[in-house]
Amino acid sequence: MKNWDGVTKLSKKRGRYGASKLKGFSVLEELEQKEYLSVRQLCLCTGIGYYSLARALPNWVRWEYVSRVPTTGIGEGDYAYKVLEKGRAWQKLAVAQLPNAQVFLEELNKWQLQVMTPEAYQKMRKLKFKDFISALDRMIKNFRDNK
Repeated sequence: MKNWDGVTKLSKKRGRYGASKLKGFSVLEELEQKEYLSVRQLCLCTGIGYYSLARALPNWVRWEYVSRVPTTGIGEGDYAYKVLEKGRAWQKLAVAQLPNAQVFLEELNKWQLQVMTPEAYQKMRKLKFKDFISALDRMIKNFRDNK
């Protein structure tokens, strides 16, 4: 897949298809080699809802797009994740062929610059799980309403 230069099914996808995967892989791709992110951290960095991301990640692991390790931090979730070479290849292909890829990357950039400031990130990481979910859902809804 690394050197693929043909047209794939991605070029025919419309709507929100691939948004979470593209955003998640883009954030994970920026990590240092030995760095991983928990589900909570990945939600905060991407603007993807917790339950949506928590359902997608096991598939991404099974498809060998990401790897996971058990976390030791209380309140961070069961696992932490990083992108693998196959995930990097998918992300590169999606950027080139997915019709809405640039829209999704712009959303990610706006989320990180306007919503998830370093202060907001630290505040959100300290919340109890139910409070975290509620606050994140509100932030995502407000972000989508104000686009």
